[in-house]
Amino acid sequence: MKTLIVLALLMMYTTAIAEKRIALVIGNATYKTAPLKNPVNDASSIARALSQLGFKVTTKLNANKRTMKTAISQFGKALAQPNTVGLFYFAGHGIQVKNRNYLIPIHAVIDGEADVEFEGIDAGRILGQMDNAGNNLNLVILDACRDNPFGGSFRSAKRGLARVNVPKGSMILYAASPGERAADGTGKNSIFTKNLLNKLKQPGLTVDQVFKQTASAVYIDTAKKQPVLISSNAEDTFIQYMDQDDPSQMRLYLQQYPAGKLSALFKLKSK
Repeated sequence: MKTLIVLALLMMYTTAIAEKRIALVIGNATYKTAPLKNPVNDASSIARALSQLGFKVTTKLNANKRTMKTAISQFGKALAQPNTVGLFYFAGHGIQVKNRNYLIPIHAVIDGEADVEFEGIDAGRILGQMDNAGNNLNLVILDACRDNPFGGSFRSAKRGLARVNVPKGSMILYAASPGERAADGTGKNSIFTKNLLNKLKQPGLTVDQVFKQTASAVYIDTAKKQPVLISSNAEDTFIQYMDQDDPSQMRLYLQQYPAGKLSALFKLKSK
């Protein structure tokens, strides 16, 4: 059973066990201040791709704060069941204030920093719901690193989103590194989401590989101007669920983490 759990954690496309896959996808574009072109297309495309991968997807387009809060709460409750993989995707405006990230709903009225806490959705709310659920694996994807549209009235807000501590069993993929902006793109999808979609369609990739190959493709596609950031505790999650006496799992661990915490021990065991 532990072998199956490890496979479920590391391979998004495995059918080894009947794990539940639950996703919440939000795309906000029709802001009164600085409307965006691609988030609704991005969210719709991601929702279709995840459905094809076996996720039960809830999609919210141009959502206000009440809609977002309710959807996030329901998402957290749905995750609290055995053998569950959760995925949260957001495309839209995101603001970093005092090292906290806020996702901006439609109809938010923001005249300065003090308004963000009340008008925005703290990204920590999503991570908190996932952490409390105690499920197998959680993925967070934020295509929300565009320039702050309210920047003129802010003092401490920084460009892009802040890196946050990742709960055990979670991985976060940011469209751009802290202090950088993500391009909205000139096509149907943002550059980030376009490349993410391409990788999701490639069978047999692990979650790590999907994230890393997306990051590499975006970097190349933007002429090295947009580094994607990955925050992960995937190795700790692997260790938590693996059978450390199983040779096949030790080999899989060494393939994924050749310089990992247990690599020296497993190399000795395999001799």
